[in-house]
Amino acid sequence: MSYQALYRTYRPQSFREVAGQEHITRTLMNALKNDKISHAYLFSGPRGTGKTSIAKIFAKAVNCEKAPTSDCCCECEICRGIAEGKISDVIEIDAASNNGVDEIRDLRERVKYVPSVCKYKVYIIDEVHMLSTSAFNALLKTLEEPPKHAIFILATTEIHKIPATILSRCQRYDFRAISNDDLKKRITEVASKENIDITSEAIEAIALNAEGGLRDALSLLDQVISYSTGKIEATDVHKISGSVTSEDLINLIVAIKELDPSKAMNIIDDLIKNGKEISRIVTDLINFYKNMLLFKNVPNYNSDLSLYKNEQFKNLSKVITNQRIYAYINNLSEVQNNIKWTNQKRAYLDLGIIKMTDSFELKNVNDNELLYKLEKRVEDLEKRPVSSYIPPKKEELPKEEKYESDCDMIKKILSKPNEEKRNLMLKGWNTFNKITDIELKQVGNMLSKSELVCMNDYDMILVFDEQYICAQIQKEENKALIKKLLNRKTHLIDDYVAITRECWNKITEEMKKNHNIEEENIVIEAKEKAISEFEEDGIKLFGKENIKFEE
Repeated sequence: MSYQALYRTYRPQSFREVAGQEHITRTLMNALKNDKISHAYLFSGPRGTGKTSIAKIFAKAVNCEKAPTSDCCCECEICRGIAEGKISDVIEIDAASNNGVDEIRDLRERVKYVPSVCKYKVYIIDEVHMLSTSAFNALLKTLEEPPKHAIFILATTEIHKIPATILSRCQRYDFRAISNDDLKKRITEVASKENIDITSEAIEAIALNAEGGLRDALSLLDQVISYSTGKIEATDVHKISGSVTSEDLINLIVAIKELDPSKAMNIIDDLIKNGKEISRIVTDLINFYKNMLLFKNVPNYNSDLSLYKNEQFKNLSKVITNQRIYAYINNLSEVQNNIKWTNQKRAYLDLGIIKMTDSFELKNVNDNELLYKLEKRVEDLEKRPVSSYIPPKKEELPKEEKYESDCDMIKKILSKPNEEKRNLMLKGWNTFNKITDIELKQVGNMLSKSELVCMNDYDMILVFDEQYICAQIQKEENKALIKKLLNRKTHLIDDYVAITRECWNKITEEMKKNHNIEEENIVIEAKEKAISEFEEDGIKLFGKENIKFEE
């Protein structure tokens, strides 16, 4: 068999060629250079991230004829012999098929013998978490006191299954999932060396499907090369991997946004007929919404993603709010959890899609969207410096500047004030910003920012420091909500007029000017009038001769 898989052909042969694990290669290279070699190492991390490859590179470097060196030369007889698997001093053991205590006891017997060619015997035990408890116990003593010529490298994808007694005797190295950028760079290099004609979108699709594993990426590239007869496109990758194309996802999301369950179901039917797995459809939908959320809120994050350059994606991002995306992702996550434990996967997917296209189910989301927009707008206005304030358009100004009827109402209220009614209203004024009713919460918040300066039996004058809020609360739709809020238990008001603080100050100044009296004189006059009325009532009750008034 002359052909060799790409992941084997392009397996790294030195630390310099390893992709995406610089934190590990740098540590090992420094240890080798300074001749500070441990007797046991534990490599843990996702599949296809380079654990076994680095173990073999380390075996070459530690036995290289140029040692101590930070990296293997790949030229001497020992380096070439280890790479070709011809030297018996580097022993690879698959713990999945050799997981019994007898195999480990046999290893303990053989480890005593000195290496035949190399300086060190290197034992690479792959999938070490598959060893039985008794096998781990048998390995424990050897790891604790190995011969000077022996080095153990344990590799695992499930670190939580390794006993603490083993962990404490090894230097632990945690491998990371390889980033998409590193994956794309490596795939591009391999494609160039193999003279493969492939689009950048296809490279990106391979990297996304590999989920951080370089071996998976090169294996998928191998499959796509065999499938495609010409230039490799992203659609070829989606067909081989079972992932959903961006176009199909966008069509499905448009149907969900338009609350069209029939159209959404037809798209899902077509995807399943074309061999897409239900779990993959759900996963790709979640990733799509996640990318949309990142695009909306962190535009520079992963900016080279081809999806971000799609005009349909950009347009959808503008019209789908964060609150709606949160609701969609929560719903899809619930579907994802449910389909893990059932044979009726399609039923749960259909249920999830119907919930996402049900206007009644989305009512709370719609209310939250409106509330969020209003609160955000008010918050932004409150934070804006006075110097940057732009007055509202003429039609949005408070009604006292638009209609003479508001001036008439102000005069009417001021002529017959009801202080008792005003005091009654003020008792509950500080509770308006604590309203939880979604419909009334926003107007309650606006009302709490006002000062009730005067009212008669059923009409009020409200004063606001912010002209914008003053204009908003005068709108008919908000007036209706204010009346609904205040008249919930009993009928308290018929109408109100909202004015700015500046306007109210002008009114009070004008009143003083017209009456040509000072404020303190008004108070004294009112007090004297009250005393005289009290005296008259006393005389009527007891008679003038029977009562004496003292100051």
